[in-house]
Amino acid sequence: MCCLLVAVCTFVLYMAFKFYEYQKGKQLLDKISNRYVFISGCDSGFGNELAKILDRQGIPVIAGCLTEKGSANLKSQTSSRLHAVPLDVTSQTSIRNAVESVKRILPKSVGKHYFEKKPMFLIVNLHDMIGL
Repeated sequence: MCCLLVAVCTFVLYMAFKFYEYQKGKQLLDKISNRYVFISGCDSGFGNELAKILDRQGIPVIAGCLTEKGSANLKSQTSSRLHAVPLDVTSQTSIRNAVESVKRILPKSVGKHYFEKKPMFLIVNLHDMIGL
């Protein structure tokens, strides 16, 4: 009988912990769902997968893609929250154009708190420095 009581208590505590964990994660997503994440290198590989995962989680993504084909492929697999911008990290002109595109995409935020004023949450750079 004692073992059954311990098992039931353990199960109830485990379920309470999982519920708490779920609610805490949900609150975090609610806080960052209006923040944008910029990812370079989204044509394929890790950047492409990360952009799709974040988009499925409801997080707005600005994806830097080298090719039109990569951009079109990514857009076809994601929601309207994802914005693809052309980006060649080896070209200063391309980088400047991407910065201007990001400025146009980001909402003009107003608010009293730091995070309400800052719509950019995270920048993920997926390019290696070669030949240093």
